[in-house]
Amino acid sequence: MESSTNSNKLLQYKQLYVQSNIVYLSTFISSIIFEFVFYFMKADIALYMNTLVLFLSVLPIVFNRKGKYGLASLIYLSMMSMSAFVNGLVFGIEVGFGFYFFNFAGLIIYTNWKVIYKLFALGVDAGLLLLLSIYFVSNEPLYRLSTPLFYAFLIMNILLNIIGIAHSAYFYMNNARNANERLSYLSTTDLLTGLMNRSAFIESFMQFCQMKNQNIGLIMFDIDFFKAINDTYGHLCGDAVLSKIGVLLKDKLTHRALMGRYGGEEFILVFPSQSLNEVNDLAEELREMIQLTDFHYENQVVKTSISVGAIFYPYDVNHGVDIDRLLAQADQHLYISKQSGRNQVSTSVFNLE
Repeated sequence: MESSTNSNKLLQYKQLYVQSNIVYLSTFISSIIFEFVFYFMKADIALYMNTLVLFLSVLPIVFNRKGKYGLASLIYLSMMSMSAFVNGLVFGIEVGFGFYFFNFAGLIIYTNWKVIYKLFALGVDAGLLLLLSIYFVSNEPLYRLSTPLFYAFLIMNILLNIIGIAHSAYFYMNNARNANERLSYLSTTDLLTGLMNRSAFIESFMQFCQMKNQNIGLIMFDIDFFKAINDTYGHLCGDAVLSKIGVLLKDKLTHRALMGRYGGEEFILVFPSQSLNEVNDLAEELREMIQLTDFHYENQVVKTSISVGAIFYPYDVNHGVDIDRLLAQADQHLYISKQSGRNQVSTSVFNLE
């Protein structure tokens, strides 16, 4: 559970890093463009402010790369809020610089800051916008824009804010989708082996049985003397054995069979099959593969074997598969293998009676 939580946090920080880096780099590039615009307009105050932003915009990128996401976002939002405030004073709030404060509010909400800091930042953001609004009740902009420039600035600010909102919306929708996919993976996967867990396997097995014109092979196996491995080498060694078996099964059968960890040290596979001999041959291959595998744990080599029960279910009786009976018969053959001395394979055709 702890490793899963840490994995989720790492994923969130990676997504935050990518998102914020795009924002910081786009701000740096837009600042370069504005530098030329303000220079040719001879809007000195806006030019000085933009020059400061241009130099400061490197800092969020640097701190972001060092993993200091909170500090990076603090510097970014502070300098951009001041830039929007100053540009609002210079050119007027009507040309769209007030829109940025609404955009910043969304960014503040999705920072990784503590709630109290977010509330304070939102208060500052709203306060700056309020000050601008009050100021222009009785004052004119410091720089009077011509009508073409007025509409050029307005359109540009509207587009930049729409792009910013759309980019943030895409990012958080993508995060939500990734979180749902991760949740789905966690709910259907045995994290130790990487195979389906029992409930997911049964669901997939039911769907598999609904496919027509298909004979079914079912293999169920159990690790021999698994408790002795845990008692002798420790449970972490047992986990390593289970994990390795998961890898072996995926490497060998990913495109041939549905595979799952059925519980404890028990595994299960279902696949299309042509005959009982084919089922028996695959069961023997798995038994031999496990027997010949060296399981490494802390500079020790651990050997083990498996007992296998397998059933062939021919299509001519496949009219509504009784999954419970199919599993029960495979389990019976697994029991026979264990009673016969373990490291055995026991197979048969499905018994209708």
